[in-house]
Amino acid sequence: KLQLARYSMTKSIFRPVVEVNSDHAFLTSSPFLITTDKPWLVGITAHEGILDIRKKVLNHIIDQVSSNYKEYIPKALLFEDICSKPSDVAQSIYDFYFKNTLNRQDMVRSIEEMYTDWWFLWPAEQAIRQHQGPAYYYLYNHQGQHSYAEVYDSPTDMGVSHLDDLLSL
Repeated sequence: KLQLARYSMTKSIFRPVVEVNSDHAFLTSSPFLITTDKPWLVGITAHEGILDIRKKVLNHIIDQVSSNYKEYIPKALLFEDICSKPSDVAQSIYDFYFKNTLNRQDMVRSIEEMYTDWWFLWPAEQAIRQHQGPAYYYLYNHQGQHSYAEVYDSPTDMGVSHLDDLLSL
């Protein structure tokens, strides 16, 4: 039986593995170093981070951000093992997103913004900057009748969630 300590939706157990160069290898260089000049369409939704705000754990997340953010933020954003001073980085992130939160609603919105920026917006913008061909970048902000937030038990009244753009295809 596979048991995962501290598994969450933000921790991927399947990550790219660089293989030794051979006739059968698929990925022989770091994805961060590979470039192409092919046209590329990249899009995000306005509130991708809703994916990580599941109703069942929302109170726990709020408690952790409020009282234990120096440990919670590095774990939630997966930089605890790759950063020399994770608590300092957590402090900066906390100050940016949560310093001026006045109530629960502000806290929930700030959590969503942190996840959107960290997991979707910043990586998309970095990838586009590194891309050597034409790139077409969109921000999807149409609130349709349905939302993937319903599927992953997240609030449906916060905006356009992760994958909601696919509902229009």
